Amino acid sequence: MKLLDLPRQYRDMRAEIDSALQSTLDSGRYIGGPAVKAFERDFAAYVGVNHCVGVGSGTDALRIALEAAGIKGQVIVPANTAFPTTEAVICAGARPVFCDCQPDTYTMSPEHLLSLVGPKTEAVIPVHLYGQACDMNTIASIAARYGLFVLEDCAHAHGARYHGQMVGSLGDAAAFSFNPVKILGALGDAGGITTDDESLAQRCRSLRDHGRREKYIHQRLGYNSRLDAVNAGVLIAKLKHLDDWVEHRNRVASWYRERLQDVVELPTVASRTTRHAYHQYVVRVPDRDQVRQILTAMYEIETGIHYPLVLSEQPALRFLNARPEDTPMATAYAQQILSLPMNESIQRDDVALVCAALEALVNKDEKSE
Repeated sequence: MKLLDLPRQYRDMRAEIDSALQSTLDSGRYIGGPAVKAFERDFAAYVGVNHCVGVGSGTDALRIALEAAGIKGQVIVPANTAFPTTEAVICAGARPVFCDCQPDTYTMSPEHLLSLVGPKTEAVIPVHLYGQACDMNTIASIAARYGLFVLEDCAHAHGARYHGQMVGSLGDAAAFSFNPVKILGALGDAGGITTDDESLAQRCRSLRDHGRREKYIHQRLGYNSRLDAVNAGVLIAKLKHLDDWVEHRNRVASWYRERLQDVVELPTVASRTTRHAYHQYVVRVPDRDQVRQILTAMYEIETGIHYPLVLSEQPALRFLNARPEDTPMATAYAQQILSLPMNESIQRDDVALVCAALEALVNKDEKSE
């Protein structure tokens, strides 16, 4: 069983995707143009903001948003997130500081965040990890107190809601990845920045296109990071299905919860969460690596680990002199977390097979102790 089944998603949407591709090919507008503008309009309306700026990747969305906001000091990021979150901070000319996670939801700890804020702190990037929104009211309160720029990382959280409000509309700006493995995924790398700040959006549009205001007039140094029309057309088609996909992922999560509540440590859904997106369904298991190996070898069940190292342990980030022991919760969980198959194609029988295999392995370990 696959962790993610992109070929099946394409087969289910073949007519819509092929139509979008043909329309773009017939238009002759392969970069920018009507398809990109239409997606930016539709996605901004979906999130509930005034602006969406399409860019080349989720990493570029983070970097460009930070540069557009003029962030050059310290940026507080979770210790337990994907490498690009921190990579974007460094490439934007700022310095990351690692924050521990909450023990129940794995999202950024507001308490630790508050302890990290100092005179050089300029921004915070709360990551809506695995599809659940961070405690944004508390984070926003801290940010307002100290004048921090809040950039949401929504790479896992397309369609997630916090107290009824869409993620991507909760900070000063938000970065989305539309990588194919995301809930709303393109056919290659793609990203977007959402914001209500018109001047910030204008600077982001300039930065994504070589810093220009108009053809041949460049106001600043920028990047070649434009959302292409092929991906925009595909994203328009997929956006129509996003709510249904998220609702199905919630059904899958309920099936897992029903079978595994007494077997492994399940994800906690905070009361603030009015809709979890379940980009990943992450449990904690003893002897994680052995369990994962057996699930693959004996049962042909794919699983994932998001993420096996806290960022302070990444070789490329050693120059920051950060210590794993400074984020003990995230460091401990990195050795236990296991992502189970989760996508919009999984059915109840599939979940039953995964749960039966996992229960057999966990019970076997317990009996051998």
